[in-house]
Amino acid sequence: MAQATSGAPSAGFSAPATLSHLPRGVLACIASQLDSPKDRLGLEASCHTLLDASRGELSSTFWGGPKLLITLDSDEEAAQVAALLAARRPGVAALVLETVEIPYRAPVLPSPPLAGLEALHLANLFISRAAWQAVLRHSGLTSLRLQACLFATAQGKPVCTQPLRALPALQHVEMSGPASETGYPIAPQPSRHLPGCSQLTSLDLRMCDRGDMPPGLSTLTALRKLKLWYDDLRDAERWAELGRLPQLTHLHLELCLLEEVPKPLSRLTGLHTLVLRGNWNLERRWERLAPLTGLVNLGLAGTQFSCLPAVLSRLTSLQGLDLFGCNQLTASNESWQALQGHPSLRALYANCCESLAAVPAVLSTLRSLQSLAFNGSRRLAEGGGWHHLAGLSSLTRLELLACGVNDVPPQLVGFAQAGILRLYL
Repeated sequence: MAQATSGAPSAGFSAPATLSHLPRGVLACIASQLDSPKDRLGLEASCHTLLDASRGELSSTFWGGPKLLITLDSDEEAAQVAALLAARRPGVAALVLETVEIPYRAPVLPSPPLAGLEALHLANLFISRAAWQAVLRHSGLTSLRLQACLFATAQGKPVCTQPLRALPALQHVEMSGPASETGYPIAPQPSRHLPGCSQLTSLDLRMCDRGDMPPGLSTLTALRKLKLWYDDLRDAERWAELGRLPQLTHLHLELCLLEEVPKPLSRLTGLHTLVLRGNWNLERRWERLAPLTGLVNLGLAGTQFSCLPAVLSRLTSLQGLDLFGCNQLTASNESWQALQGHPSLRALYANCCESLAAVPAVLSTLRSLQSLAFNGSRRLAEGGGWHHLAGLSSLTRLELLACGVNDVPPQLVGFAQAGILRLYL
């Protein structure tokens, strides 16, 4: 965010009376984050966008009013923010408060609450008991993000104990603890705050209650999307809660130290998207994915298998497969046999696969393939095999960025002429 500065606005910039006392830098930085196509038109245009929004002439793409992003890196700026919120209380639908230069400053939340506020994002802030109560007074919130926030404690016990069921309209929650290098080990405790959130449809937990599956997930009967990051879920006993969420459509178990596919996944037959990114040692029990016949997107980035799991051939609805950083995959037929003639695969991403030294022959059988990327797979040009791609008539996008290719291969000239090929020479 640009530095807030004092001084009068320049000629041609006219602020409403409620905003004219604020430094131009504060206005500009808030305005530049508006959810509008105009927010890319530069500083001056962004300022005018803010003014348009303040008169109610602009609606956000996602919310019923403007979105404000405010950093709280000085007491002076915090006071200015409080004045701004007081002046624009009826029109703010989405609010982001964060601190960068001074970590864990207490958030500035107005009292009485912002009428009409739908989304609140607090980042790198200290959540005291008073701040937590101020959050919960915004009963119309549908989205709450607490990113790398430090929760207050007293004698080693959390003081922010009031659960989120006080927000009856809440549909999306994201919680993450501070990064370990900050020296602050205290993270949000979703097991304390989540029970009773009957309208919750999306839950994103990062470094929260590390090493445990939050209890009570099965009571969130409206939950459709669940993301768990940086949790140690190697113990199979902690997976039971997953099997009690048959309504899930999106599940992310990322960087969770998994060594085998959790057994409860076989009961989640409504899954549309499954992401297992960063589970480097995930090697066993892939057959547990076989019942997921409706699975459309599968993310296996960073998995260190040398052959694609055979179960992929049984996922007949699969359209997208992400193999980013699967560094043990080679171009051998054995490595790719599971995709032989796959009937529905439309997008395949094999970016940054270090051992991939040629185009796999199996790809020539993927007649539904529309998007293919090998970006960063630097050895790809060593063995060629471009002819395996020439017959993919459904292909509309082919990316070969940073693949060691010095010229357009003759077999791909047609793709280049059609604007399908993206290539750094």
